[in-house]
Amino acid sequence: LPPDPVQEEGHVADLSDRMAGLSGLLRDPAFMTAVVSAGLIQSAHAFYYAFSTLAWKRQGIGEDLTGVLWAVGVSAEIVFMWFLEPWRRRMGPRNLLTLGAAAAIVRWGALAVSPPLWLLFPLQTLHALSYAATFFASLLLVERLSTPRNASAAQALNSALSGGVLSGLATMASGPLFDRFGAKGYLLMAAMCALGLIGALRLYGLRRLDPA
Repeated sequence: LPPDPVQEEGHVADLSDRMAGLSGLLRDPAFMTAVVSAGLIQSAHAFYYAFSTLAWKRQGIGEDLTGVLWAVGVSAEIVFMWFLEPWRRRMGPRNLLTLGAAAAIVRWGALAVSPPLWLLFPLQTLHALSYAATFFASLLLVERLSTPRNASAAQALNSALSGGVLSGLATMASGPLFDRFGAKGYLLMAAMCALGLIGALRLYGLRRLDPA
């Protein structure tokens, strides 16, 4: 059967609207500052995900304790998400993003100097802020800085940056960094988060993010 011309026109119009929405987001400095900042902080976890176990092994930390350290980080994230809901909107995305960036800088900066085992446990609890707080901040920022018309494009762009482009580049850089510098490769991740923090602070002058 020949295609339905009405459906075809509707599909073309829908695609055109989506592309227009994406183009508008790419030209929106506030939106791009928000998603790139969050993406930098989130993708800075690449070195940790890829090489933290090897870095701890070089410190003489066994596999059993490495598993416990990973569990502490995941547990902290779960607890944070569980208790965040009642007050996350009152705290606001800018504060969440700033908190996540600051925690990430402390975390990666400390891990770069191969701290003793006892200090690794509180550093692992910072995963609740470096990852979970940043993740929630990015969702709230996308919600506040997009419209119903371009919301799907906004979320797709946010995911593509944090979980795709930036994470991919950070992961590719992590291998050579670890080979040459070992745990000190975390310093580049801390630098990425510092850029994210600068972007987060720039959002405080944005009226679109002020509480209603």
